[in-house]
Amino acid sequence: MKALQTLEPGDAVGAYVVQDLLGQGGMAAVYRVRHEKLGSQHALKVVTVPSRSVMRRLMVEGKVQARVVHRNIVNVTDVIEVEGCPGLVMEYVRGPSLHELLYSEPLPVPVVDGLVRGLLRGLAAAHRDGVVHRDLKPANVLVALEDGALVPKIADFGLVKELQGDPSGTRSGAMMGTPQYMAPEQIRSAKDVDERADLFAIGAILYELLTGAQAYPGDDLLDVFNRIAAGDRPPLPPDLPSRMRTAIDAALEVDLEDRIGSAEALLALWCGEVSDALLAEQAGTLPASLVGGFEALIAHPGTEVWARRRRSSEATAPPPAVLAPLPEPTTSALSTGKVALAGVAVTGTSLALLGATGLVLLAGAGLWVVGRAPAAAVPPAPVVPVPRPPAPTLPSPVPVAPAPVVPAPVAPAPVAPAPVAAPVVPRPAPVPTEAALPSAAAAPAVEAPPPPVRTAVEVHGDMRVMLSANGTGPPLAPGDVDPGSYRVLSSPDLLPIMDVTVADGQTVRLTCSTAMGRCKEQ
Repeated sequence: MKALQTLEPGDAVGAYVVQDLLGQGGMAAVYRVRHEKLGSQHALKVVTVPSRSVMRRLMVEGKVQARVVHRNIVNVTDVIEVEGCPGLVMEYVRGPSLHELLYSEPLPVPVVDGLVRGLLRGLAAAHRDGVVHRDLKPANVLVALEDGALVPKIADFGLVKELQGDPSGTRSGAMMGTPQYMAPEQIRSAKDVDERADLFAIGAILYELLTGAQAYPGDDLLDVFNRIAAGDRPPLPPDLPSRMRTAIDAALEVDLEDRIGSAEALLALWCGEVSDALLAEQAGTLPASLVGGFEALIAHPGTEVWARRRRSSEATAPPPAVLAPLPEPTTSALSTGKVALAGVAVTGTSLALLGATGLVLLAGAGLWVVGRAPAAAVPPAPVVPVPRPPAPTLPSPVPVAPAPVVPAPVAPAPVAPAPVAAPVVPRPAPVPTEAALPSAAAAPAVEAPPPPVRTAVEVHGDMRVMLSANGTGPPLAPGDVDPGSYRVLSSPDLLPIMDVTVADGQTVRLTCSTAMGRCKEQ
């Protein structure tokens, strides 16, 4: 069977023509497609692993998203066959994920207020239909610009559970979800959760939207789970509206019986006395940077402002090596777009472990964000190299040897053409430096030091990563780099892992593990 991830622009699939790849996970890929006759744009999700359990879960996902029709849920409109496998035709959202928006643009509190209201209304609609999402996180919420307002749309129901006659086949003791957003009862068993697990996840999302940091950070999964079980999270800023702090506290209650019971009740707490009309009046217009980004996205859908940044240097890169040898999945607790295999297997979006007690499926960006510092904590490159310090610290003592240190060739040559020795020349230090090089090379009496060390970031291990200068530049492949500060990003998701600072002539060596979802500096 042809590998479905090789669909190329121009390929015809049913009545649709592929335009480009929007994203790819361990079990599915999503393409932007155009209806050949109507000219309308859609998203097409197809499985990339021809497994019966994966295809069954994709169909469950499609049926749920087709049935629950709401402005704040990505709608599925059709299912087509792509080389013997099902493909879901979905609403195409012209906008970034909430995760990309959150880490690309500071969001004013009124904007967050409006986003949360839409998010809770979409979740309430799903719960009314007897559906529990089980993998709510910023990366699974898309954001569109409609009528001058940001509209959140819940996506990726790959881990969905239906409260009546759940056909997904979740096993008892299975742990499924994204660590930083999982309720305590979901950590114990995803099979037995109800709507309140989604409310806990929403509480963690609201916390992150308002603070810019995760409610339950940690360096490893056990640390994260211990924090969740103990309710150990930093306090919310005291200057936030009390209605918002009350709503988040109610959603993040550790004890299931103490947690708020419905999305409607949480929405009422969040809104308080501020109606939608009053919020719109107080908030005014959206920031120009947000509007400009969305308008550029809509005008040029092939060059998305947020989501497509990850493709600038990854377009021709092969998929991570870990994907090639993956064995055929055999468990029924797989999630389309997520890896869940016997043993340990990790991609940029998921981790799956199968132990003696059952399946552990930890899907999504949470693993890659573990331990990341808030945006304000990115080091301002205090060690930013002082490239080539002016050598005239030793002005006239010519008897001293040239001292060819790494950044050095400024010292006057004490041998042959003495007339050229002009280190006392006022300021143009670079000129004497260039002139002195030939004569210094002509006197190899002093043993030359080894060539300057590379300024580079080397990555070892089985996890693919990219680098972003100062956390804002375009993604770069590891290797030779300019001195400065860099944010290490998972590939191809471009989710932040850690920050490193590279001095001039320094090689920073990182060991990156897919099993842990993080990197360590050697």
